[in-house]
Amino acid sequence: MVFPCTNGGFRLMPRHCTFATFVLCLAIIPICNSYPTSVWPLEMVAKNAAVLATVKVGPVSPPGTQEEPVYRAVPGHVEVVVLRSFPPSAMKADEHIQVDYQTLPAGNSGMNGPDVAYFKEGMVLIVPLKTNPRPATDAWRLFADIGGGIVIPAIEKKRASLDRARDGREYLLQEIASGLGSGTRDEVLMEASYLSKQKTNDFAAELMQLLTHSTGVDSERWTLIATSLVSVLGVPRPTIADFSDSKYGTNLESWKGSLVEASVQKAMSFSKGKENLIHQTLDISDLGAWGAGVTLQEFAQEPSLVRKLDLMLKSRRPGALYIAYDMLKAGQNKIRAAAMAAALAYVNDPSKNHSEIQAACWVIRDFGTEAQFNQLVRAIRKYQYEEPKHYDELWRNTIWSDNDRERTVLEILLADQRMYDASQRYSDIARNELARLSKPTPSTQ
Repeated sequence: MVFPCTNGGFRLMPRHCTFATFVLCLAIIPICNSYPTSVWPLEMVAKNAAVLATVKVGPVSPPGTQEEPVYRAVPGHVEVVVLRSFPPSAMKADEHIQVDYQTLPAGNSGMNGPDVAYFKEGMVLIVPLKTNPRPATDAWRLFADIGGGIVIPAIEKKRASLDRARDGREYLLQEIASGLGSGTRDEVLMEASYLSKQKTNDFAAELMQLLTHSTGVDSERWTLIATSLVSVLGVPRPTIADFSDSKYGTNLESWKGSLVEASVQKAMSFSKGKENLIHQTLDISDLGAWGAGVTLQEFAQEPSLVRKLDLMLKSRRPGALYIAYDMLKAGQNKIRAAAMAAALAYVNDPSKNHSEIQAACWVIRDFGTEAQFNQLVRAIRKYQYEEPKHYDELWRNTIWSDNDRERTVLEILLADQRMYDASQRYSDIARNELARLSKPTPSTQ
């Protein structure tokens, strides 16, 4: 599985792992070095920041190293260009400012936290800042060092009503509405990812009002907003039908009127709402195939989905194979031939990225014939010494499953006495996984 990371990317989870996404929003974020940390609610960001600056990220100083693991974060520094701010008088447009913040040490992938702000040159973000008595000589600092949602995605385009924002909360909501209503696909997904960690009940009505004013009856934009908001949610998640019927989760009172629910209902209110939602979800699958696949499972038998997905597979569109795996799990076999052809091509192509290789291995392992699975095994043997990096991709995405077929791959690893990393051999990995497979399941204990 692929799951959003705190650093703006994605992390991988073994397929036998299951998880639920939850967000712990606290009124006050405790100062601590434990992980995971809490997520800063939008209202608290607006209340605690002295200045909210919408900026374009410039040069980011490389982080240092940190040998002492208890702290896990090191000082970071970035130069940004101000696009606008609240209060408007706090900064001038095009002003270059320096920002100090806490970041992860060099080499830290973000898997073990803590949650810290993430900057990459070219990004457009809202940075909530502390008071700076000497801005001419001193760097600014973020209002908090640790916690999710410290910085908020934004877009360069300015919303005219931003000049009339009465407070920080209104400024943030208008910036988010701009991102959702005018952003590119990537920018909308980034905004949706931020919102997925927020309890939107408290501002869903206001945000929908802002979006209605700017987006009007643009059904394509409403569908992009809805599919993005749904696709970034963790699992288990409600279905589109549940959202349409105001049945978010199991606690109706807790989620009544949520932004996701309201946006889905808006998108589905247009002519051909369901078909548009299916097609839009397929269209964003190259950016977030895992989330899109989960969304589309309830539509697996829809003819329009089958037709378009089949074409996407034949044209080798990025993300299509990941979607196909979810459709095959949901019982849609009409795309099996196209999915298998793509999967077999990918496992023999070391240039393919991780997501495509992962989906290819899963499709062949779980839905291929014996002859097709043997082609995967031959590829693993072929690249074992010829292309070790591709070899690692293939076996890693075939084992750690509940499919007994992986034992064939484990036999290859079991005979491989080379070091996989500093602490274990390939054979050690195989022995550990074989031990897991040999344990009785809970129902048989």
